[in-house]
Parts: sequence; structure tokens; C-alpha cells
Amino acid sequence: MGSSSSKADITKGRKDDVRVEDREKDVRIVEVWIALRTLDGFWCFGANHWSVILRLSNGQYVCSQKETQGFVWTTVWNSMRSAALSTWTNESNPTNRVRTSCYGYCDFSWHKFHDWVPLGDSYYLGLDDCQNFAREIVNMITDKSVGMFPLEDGPTFYP
Repeated sequence: MGSSSSKADITKGRKDDVRVEDREKDVRIVEVWIALRTLDGFWCFGANHWSVILRLSNGQYVCSQKETQGFVWTTVWNSMRSAALSTWTNESNPTNRVRTSCYGYCDFSWHKFHDWVPLGDSYYLGLDDCQNFAREIVNMITDKSVGMFPLEDGPTFYP
């Protein structure tokens, strides 16, 4: 990963920061994507886990997501591919692709977003889950709404 330190509490999640040399700069979020990874298992019925991919003005990418225990993971990467493939899966050896949907360009403070990200949070399927967490981030940063089915107009990444 591109970050050398993070605020981490394994019981709540992880919150990375940008590269050390960029921490005093006005790093901006400049583009927002939704990433979808199909979960495996007959009990999943084609369900997807959602994350948000953020492109930063310093060239790094962020994957922010909530998983089923309510843990929030915000990890910083040096490529969009790495960020997208860090989208949670229920597989120990992921084989499912990650599809992306672009929600546009923006100009939002990385530091404001980083301060906002919760670590431990509740998780209620259909109310306070990964989809609604992703929708909240997209709306906060871009003022756009994400529908029930994202566009999937971006690149697809394979493990």
C-alpha cells in the first residue's frame, strides 16, 4: 500500500492516510467510483459487496467499505486496480471480478473525508449496509444519488 501508517483497531476496521510526504498538502478527492464484487456461495444468490473507490490528486486511490460486522475499512493504494481488488469478498482466495461504475469528477478535501470516516459502525442489512454506506459517500462527495443498480460503465478488474 502507499501509506506507511494508519489508524487501526482490528476490532473496528482500518483507516489509512495518504503518503507521509503528502500529509501536509491539500490532497483532494478528484474522482469517485462504486466497485461491486459478486459474493460466492449458493446462499448469496448473486449478491454483491459494494465499496467506493476514490482517486486522489496525489495519484493514489482509496477503497472505503463497510463489511458485514460493521467494520469500516479505508485503505490507500497506488493503483485503481489494487484499490478495486481490495473490495471485500467472502472467499479466502478471491476469484470473482470487480466491476466499477463512475460517479464523476469532484473537488473534495481528502482530510475532511478522512476525518469523517467512522471505524466501528452498526450493520443492518438493507438499512445500514455496504450499499447504503457507499451511497452515503457518493452523495456526500458528489451530491449525486446512486440507484439500486450502479451503471457498471467503468473498467472490470480480475484477480
